[in-house]
Amino acid sequence: MTYIDLINGFWRLHREKQFSPDSIAVMFHLMNLNNYHRWVDWFELSYENMSYTLKLEKRKCMRSVRELSQKSAISVQKRGGRLANKYSIKSAMRYHIGTTNGLQTVPQLDHNLTTNGTLLKSIEYREKRRGGGSGAVAPPSPTPPSKPTNGKPPPRLFISELKIKREILEDRLKAVRYRGHEDPVGGLQYSDPKDRREARELKAKIKEIEDRMLDG
Repeated sequence: MTYIDLINGFWRLHREKQFSPDSIAVMFHLMNLNNYHRWVDWFELSYENMSYTLKLEKRKCMRSVRELSQKSAISVQKRGGRLANKYSIKSAMRYHIGTTNGLQTVPQLDHNLTTNGTLLKSIEYREKRRGGGSGAVAPPSPTPPSKPTNGKPPPRLFISELKIKREILEDRLKAVRYRGHEDPVGGLQYSDPKDRREARELKAKIKEIEDRMLDG
């Protein structure tokens, strides 16, 4: 189960139960926070913090949490007093992911496989489309060995080939960004320096491909 699986599962549930705009904002804030906490089963969040981040009145935050809980998008442990509520997304959403009827249980999220899993699904989807939509996934074409250039510039790629390369890199960049978290002041932040470095390298590669596409 990946971040994108949870998002797709929530939209599937939304089509059935129609959440309010405030509840949708709260849900995506909770998913972002859960991602920051490396997808633990339960995490804490106060209404004051939620209200400040989303710029929503506290009573609207409480109403949205109640709606999300009643419609099985989240699980909530109310602790009373000044203690912050505890939330779980995976325990509630696992029944809305994987099939359209919402009956299939999914395994726990392996955060370390997010990048490779997302990229693999993207590649399989493209190969399936090339196979004519028969349902069978065509194996990827083997990469031919590089030939000596003898000092000549490498052969130019077609725009379609550059687009495929760009899409794959963009999928990888999205997966890396899912491991980050939004900071109200500093924007997207990464807890792991390797993720920050990988995101910077992927953006540079995407820009290089886009420049080549412009050169035509």
